[in-house]
Amino acid sequence: MSKTYTSEDEKISLRNEDITHVCIAPSLYPLMQYILLKDIDTVKKHTFYIFTDVISKDIRKHLPCVHYKHDSGTFSQNLKKRLDKFAILLFKYCRFPFLKTAKIYALDMTYTSLFIGKREYDLLSDGPGCLTSNMQENCAAYIRQKAKANSLVGRIQRLVFGDVFINNWGNNKQCQGLYMTEENVSPIVDSHKTHVKSLKQMWDEASEETKDFLLEIFSLDKSDIESLNSRPLMFFTQPMTTDCGMSENEYAEVLKKMLGRYDNTQLIIKTHPRDRFDYQSLFPDALVYRKAVNAQLLELTGVKPKKVITICSSSVEAFSEDIECDYFGSDIHPKIEHHFGKEYFPNRTFNKVDMP
Repeated sequence: MSKTYTSEDEKISLRNEDITHVCIAPSLYPLMQYILLKDIDTVKKHTFYIFTDVISKDIRKHLPCVHYKHDSGTFSQNLKKRLDKFAILLFKYCRFPFLKTAKIYALDMTYTSLFIGKREYDLLSDGPGCLTSNMQENCAAYIRQKAKANSLVGRIQRLVFGDVFINNWGNNKQCQGLYMTEENVSPIVDSHKTHVKSLKQMWDEASEETKDFLLEIFSLDKSDIESLNSRPLMFFTQPMTTDCGMSENEYAEVLKKMLGRYDNTQLIIKTHPRDRFDYQSLFPDALVYRKAVNAQLLELTGVKPKKVITICSSSVEAFSEDIECDYFGSDIHPKIEHHFGKEYFPNRTFNKVDMP
């Protein structure tokens, strides 16, 4: 009997024998890229999607998929994550037999990379200049990857879970090609076949059905665009308390010094999909926009602030050079600098704003 796989609300189904492609997207950017990369028939009728819960239920209901919790920290969360890892490792081909033959496109980060197993795959992008920002020899992420790969724990994990689990970002022999949305500089680019096509070019070439589908799954409509264009300043957040180990009080103090420089009645705070910090209580005059939508899709659909602001989010790279950019940088706090590294800057012109 054929297996059937469904969307989150079970309204969309796909049979095992119809699945020719797998998209592993633990964040929004590679999902959007994949939908623009492939034809709409493949996207809707022949692809199974593997997500973390960064991809919201409102998006998951449109696609046949499975998802895993991204959260960690508490004992129960960490225990569940470990159990999930072994369940994927041991039972993935029983649950998802199409993984043996389907073409795999993946952002090979988080433990969803375990679905790749020993298969070949193509790497999707994690954002503008993602390899330039993370996978050069002086980058914090590259240094962490190398240190873990050479550690005892890393060697054991590679033996148990496979090479991709440790050497991600395409830094392994199983990765056959890199799909980037702009030119990148990295040792990984030098050793792989790289395909470069900007999101704008893919958007311009996409069918109207593909564009409508993207707007539908991201729940982006005319009223959102009008609301986001109603104020000239847009601050792009990051999950600093989760990723950098900052306390909420530490992060709040940084934010107050930063955003106190601006007229909050003219400010929109665009939150990162994993960011759960309560910005509205801290900045009651700002408009907080929490829909999980890529900055790149906002730009493509006509959202155009006069100034974008961030600590060190690559989202500001979605906007053209005629839009001013205030960039505070990772040196705004030691814990942020430790996570991102000292030389983490956007690939665009910006005003470097120094904190007193």
